[in-house]
This record gives sequence, C-alpha cells and structure tokens, in this order.
Amino acid sequence: MAGVLVLEGPHEGFLKESAQLALNQLNANISAGAITLVSIDCSDVVSVAERLSSQYTWTLGYLGFDLLHVATVLHLGMKEFLTFDAKQKQLAEAEGLGVPF
Repeated sequence: MAGVLVLEGPHEGFLKESAQLALNQLNANISAGAITLVSIDCSDVVSVAERLSSQYTWTLGYLGFDLLHVATVLHLGMKEFLTFDAKQKQLAEAEGLGVPF
C-alpha cells in the first residue's frame, strides 16, 4: 500500500521501503502545494510550551512533544488542531483550539 507506514515490530521501527514511500509522498505533496512549509520562531514556541507546561503538566501530566505540538499551533495563530492523540486533544481544547476528531 502506497503512503502507509508499516512497522517491522513494536520496537524495531518502520520498514525502510514503507518509510521511503511515505517520504516520497510527503515530498510530492509539498511540491504540489498540498502542504506548505512555514518558518517558526523556536524561542517563541518554547516560551509558549513553557507556559503550557507550568499551567497544565503538574496536574495533567503532558509530555514535552504534546506541549511543543500545541505550542507550535498556537504560535502560528491557527484555530484548529488535528490529532488522533487524546492527551494532545485535551490540551488543545483547553487552549481554545478546535479539534474536529
């Protein structure tokens, strides 16, 4: 199946061939304009993540990547956050982001 990452096993990572197919599809989407790469101010994203951490992590136990993902969306001024992760969804919604799934 093109565009699907297939795990070798729970701790081995992805098959090289499926990872290459996924990377090729990503590059094709970027070239076609379906995905736009934007620059971010990393220090601002970290500042937002630090605020989120101090506000939510002690009581709700968010991981660093959850904080950075939501902080990046907030930094970019987006209104919606796409995730299939329940913890990220909870954090995004707490920050007023719409999460359609």
